[in-house]
Amino acid sequence: MKSKTVEEFAESYCLTLPEETRTSPKELFAAYNGFIAGFRKSGTVVPKSRQNPFDKYKTLINIVCKYYEFSYQQVNKPSRKRELAQVRQLCMYFGDKYIECSLAKLGEPFGKDHSTVLYSIKVINNLLDTSQQIREDVNNITNKIDYEL
Repeated sequence: MKSKTVEEFAESYCLTLPEETRTSPKELFAAYNGFIAGFRKSGTVVPKSRQNPFDKYKTLINIVCKYYEFSYQQVNKPSRKRELAQVRQLCMYFGDKYIECSLAKLGEPFGKDHSTVLYSIKVINNLLDTSQQIREDVNNITNKIDYEL
């Protein structure tokens, strides 16, 4: 049996609602909860574009960490070692490039605020202009991200 898309499921569900349910906020909320329950049971396929952006960000972080042969736990420690800080900065750089959310949200997995994320992006952009190795690493990681996301 072919799974429905999100749009097909939503359309078929909305057509079953009585007219008064579509206008009353309380009834609409109850219908929404019913929709979510039915959606989960139906096996409807969620397209990648509608997946939680933080799931994508976790995947992205894991790709960058794996490329540099670090674990997320190592990178997430409050260390100032250059190699760990640079991996964190790259994660935030790629997060800004691929994930649609605020800078503060991009810093959350590392316990950093928006200004640190902004600084990280600036550092990586400067390194792209000056370091051949970083350019190669960014190109390789970009290819991996494009393939896996």
